Amino acid sequence: MSKYIFNNDTDILEFLEQLRENGIQIWGEGEKIRYRSKNRQLAPETLRILKMAKGQILDFFRMIEKNVIPLTSIQTAYVVGQTAGCELGNINAHYYIEYTIESLDVERLEQMINLVISKNDALRLIVTHEGKASFLDNVPYYSVPVYSLYDGNDREQKRLERSHHRYNYYKWPMFHFCVGKTSGKTSVLHVDFDCIILDAWSAKLLLNEIFSLYYGKDVKFPRISFMNYMRLKTDKGDLEAEEYWKEKVKNMPSFPKLNYQKKFAEVQNVRFDRIECDFSFIETQRLYQKIKNYHFTPAAVISTIFMKTLAQYSETPGLM
Repeated sequence: MSKYIFNNDTDILEFLEQLRENGIQIWGEGEKIRYRSKNRQLAPETLRILKMAKGQILDFFRMIEKNVIPLTSIQTAYVVGQTAGCELGNINAHYYIEYTIESLDVERLEQMINLVISKNDALRLIVTHEGKASFLDNVPYYSVPVYSLYDGNDREQKRLERSHHRYNYYKWPMFHFCVGKTSGKTSVLHVDFDCIILDAWSAKLLLNEIFSLYYGKDVKFPRISFMNYMRLKTDKGDLEAEEYWKEKVKNMPSFPKLNYQKKFAEVQNVRFDRIECDFSFIETQRLYQKIKNYHFTPAAVISTIFMKTLAQYSETPGLM
């Protein structure tokens, strides 16, 4: 009978998601578990599990509610963009990177990843079916899978597998580490995650923390979690910014009208590839110094270049 007792939050989450996929919705109401089913009746096996794990499941619901916060505007955009009804949608915002590492100790790397998971609640984030973010308290030890890397084809195959992976927002985890081991000392570390849990700057910080810990360096973790930061964040500044842009947008030119080869609604099976252009160290230094002289930020300059480029191809007058 004890086999029905869940080991952690993700076991309960997985159980509830399986029920939902079968048309059964479970929720807590006080000290009772309620359900709604398309078939009206629950299978005897499901009823036994609910009865035996009632306390655990109710604690899970309370934990989810305690840890819930609204999604940020960009997280909401990611959720909307993943729906099939959105133009150019039905796709997620995804990050993928590879590292070639000599004499990689996978067990130590795994330990450091789990340490960072315990310290960073964003890595324990899920999205509720009500469209909010919540954070799991108790997740299982994350194991890094290892595969045999015989040649470049194996690496390319793993890259194709992971570089466009699509995560389920309602399940944990929304990140993945795996290692390709060669016959020699060289290993390849593949890392990918959904951008709903980390932006580019946070991703760089996360990976720096993991590698710093791996190489025995001290890491000072933030004293405040992402969840608590979002709760402490005042809304006054956001409201003022919203009012500012509502007035500003009245005088802005219309969006660029570009001559597309086909309508967005006709595009199916959207797939994006990364195109990169690297500046040398000297070029980057010169660019940053010039930007600093004008009291701009690199992001503002890049955004302006992007807008100017769109304006050149736009059929809308007045964008330049």
